[in-house]
Amino acid sequence: MAEVTCPTAPLTLAPYPDPKSIKPIDGNAWIGGGKASLATGWKWTVVGGDCDNILPHPTFALYKQADATVPSARVGVRTPVKFSPTSTPPEYLATPGAPLMSIQAATGNGTTAGTVYPAFGLSGDYVVQG
Repeated sequence: MAEVTCPTAPLTLAPYPDPKSIKPIDGNAWIGGGKASLATGWKWTVVGGDCDNILPHPTFALYKQADATVPSARVGVRTPVKFSPTSTPPEYLATPGAPLMSIQAATGNGTTAGTVYPAFGLSGDYVVQG
Protein backbone atom coordinates (compact mmCIF):
# COMPACT_ATOMS: atom_id res chain seq x y z
CA MET A 1 0.00 0.00 0.00
CA ALA A 2 1.39 3.41 -0.98
CA GLU A 3 1.68 6.15 1.62
CA VAL A 4 -0.40 9.27 0.97
CA THR A 5 1.24 12.60 1.72
CA CYS A 6 -0.83 15.77 1.81
CA PRO A 7 0.83 19.07 0.89
CA THR A 8 1.69 21.27 3.84
CA ALA A 9 2.36 24.44 1.85
CA PRO A 10 -0.05 26.25 -0.49
CA LEU A 11 0.13 25.13 -4.08
CA THR A 12 1.25 27.74 -6.60
CA LEU A 13 -0.21 27.25 -10.04
CA ALA A 14 0.02 29.40 -13.15
CA PRO A 15 -3.09 31.59 -13.39
CA TYR A 16 -5.64 30.84 -16.04
CA PRO A 17 -6.40 32.64 -18.17
CA ASP A 18 -3.12 34.43 -18.77
CA PRO A 19 -3.74 37.68 -16.82
CA LYS A 20 -2.13 39.75 -19.58
CA SER A 21 -4.21 38.23 -22.39
CA ILE A 22 -7.84 37.74 -21.31
CA LYS A 23 -10.25 36.95 -24.13
CA PRO A 24 -13.04 39.50 -24.75
CA ILE A 25 -16.80 39.26 -24.96
CA ASP A 26 -17.81 41.80 -27.60
CA GLY A 27 -21.41 42.92 -27.13
CA ASN A 28 -21.05 45.26 -30.09
CA ALA A 29 -21.42 42.23 -32.36
CA TRP A 30 -25.00 41.89 -31.06
CA ILE A 31 -25.97 45.26 -32.56
CA GLY A 32 -26.46 45.27 -36.32
CA GLY A 33 -26.52 47.96 -38.94
CA GLY A 34 -23.36 49.76 -37.82
CA LYS A 35 -25.21 51.18 -34.79
CA ALA A 36 -22.91 49.85 -32.02
CA SER A 37 -21.24 53.23 -31.53
CA LEU A 38 -24.67 54.68 -30.64
CA ALA A 39 -25.32 52.16 -27.83
CA THR A 40 -25.71 53.75 -24.40
CA GLY A 41 -25.92 52.51 -20.85
CA TRP A 42 -23.93 49.28 -21.16
CA LYS A 43 -24.54 47.15 -18.06
CA TRP A 44 -22.87 43.78 -17.60
CA THR A 45 -23.79 40.95 -15.22
CA VAL A 46 -21.69 37.81 -14.79
CA VAL A 47 -23.36 35.07 -12.74
CA GLY A 48 -21.16 32.37 -11.24
CA GLY A 49 -21.73 28.69 -10.69
CA ASP A 50 -22.90 26.80 -7.60
CA CYS A 51 -19.58 27.12 -5.76
CA ASP A 52 -19.61 30.89 -6.25
CA ASN A 53 -22.94 31.06 -4.45
CA ILE A 54 -21.52 29.55 -1.25
CA LEU A 55 -17.93 30.83 -1.18
CA PRO A 56 -17.26 34.06 0.75
CA HIS A 57 -15.20 35.53 -2.11
CA PRO A 58 -15.67 35.67 -5.89
CA THR A 59 -13.82 33.20 -8.09
CA PHE A 60 -14.34 35.28 -11.22
CA ALA A 61 -13.78 38.87 -12.22
CA LEU A 62 -14.62 41.33 -14.96
CA TYR A 63 -12.11 43.65 -16.63
CA LYS A 64 -12.33 46.55 -19.08
CA GLN A 65 -9.19 45.48 -20.95
CA ALA A 66 -7.24 42.33 -21.81
CA ASP A 67 -4.44 43.05 -19.31
CA ALA A 68 -5.83 42.34 -15.84
CA THR A 69 -2.56 43.30 -14.16
CA VAL A 70 -3.25 47.02 -14.71
CA PRO A 71 -4.55 48.33 -11.33
CA SER A 72 -7.61 50.11 -12.80
CA ALA A 73 -8.60 47.30 -15.19
CA ARG A 74 -11.04 45.52 -12.87
CA VAL A 75 -14.67 46.64 -12.99
CA GLY A 76 -17.84 45.69 -11.17
CA VAL A 77 -19.08 44.83 -7.73
CA ARG A 78 -20.01 41.47 -6.21
CA THR A 79 -23.81 41.58 -6.06
CA PRO A 80 -26.58 39.08 -5.19
CA VAL A 81 -29.04 38.98 -8.10
CA LYS A 82 -32.36 37.51 -9.13
CA PHE A 83 -33.52 37.05 -12.72
CA SER A 84 -36.51 39.24 -13.60
CA PRO A 85 -38.35 37.96 -16.69
CA THR A 86 -40.79 40.90 -16.50
CA SER A 87 -38.11 43.64 -16.78
CA THR A 88 -37.66 45.33 -20.14
CA PRO A 89 -35.39 43.81 -21.25
CA PRO A 90 -35.46 40.70 -19.02
CA GLU A 91 -32.35 40.89 -16.83
CA TYR A 92 -30.58 40.01 -13.59
CA LEU A 93 -31.44 42.63 -10.97
CA ALA A 94 -29.49 43.38 -7.80
CA THR A 95 -31.58 41.87 -5.01
CA PRO A 96 -30.36 41.78 -1.39
CA GLY A 97 -30.44 38.22 -0.06
CA ALA A 98 -30.89 36.65 -3.51
CA PRO A 99 -29.22 33.24 -3.88
CA LEU A 100 -27.22 33.98 -7.05
CA MET A 101 -23.88 35.79 -6.76
CA SER A 102 -22.72 37.96 -9.62
CA ILE A 103 -20.36 40.71 -10.65
CA GLN A 104 -22.28 43.69 -12.03
CA ALA A 105 -20.70 46.62 -13.84
CA ALA A 106 -21.99 49.66 -15.69
CA THR A 107 -19.35 50.38 -18.35
CA GLY A 108 -20.80 53.43 -20.10
CA ASN A 109 -21.58 54.21 -23.72
CA GLY A 110 -20.31 53.35 -27.19
CA THR A 111 -18.17 50.57 -28.60
CA THR A 112 -15.51 50.60 -25.87
CA ALA A 113 -18.16 50.02 -23.19
CA GLY A 114 -19.59 47.16 -25.24
CA THR A 115 -16.56 44.93 -24.70
CA VAL A 116 -15.60 43.25 -21.41
CA TYR A 117 -12.98 40.70 -20.44
CA PRO A 118 -14.19 38.03 -17.97
CA ALA A 119 -11.81 35.76 -16.08
CA PHE A 120 -13.05 32.61 -14.35
CA GLY A 121 -11.16 30.80 -11.58
CA LEU A 122 -13.29 27.62 -11.47
CA SER A 123 -14.55 25.36 -14.20
CA GLY A 124 -18.28 25.30 -14.73
CA ASP A 125 -21.10 27.23 -16.31
CA TYR A 126 -21.25 31.02 -16.12
CA VAL A 127 -23.86 33.40 -17.50
CA VAL A 128 -22.71 36.71 -18.99
CA GLN A 129 -25.44 39.23 -19.78
CA GLY A 130 -24.85 42.56 -21.49
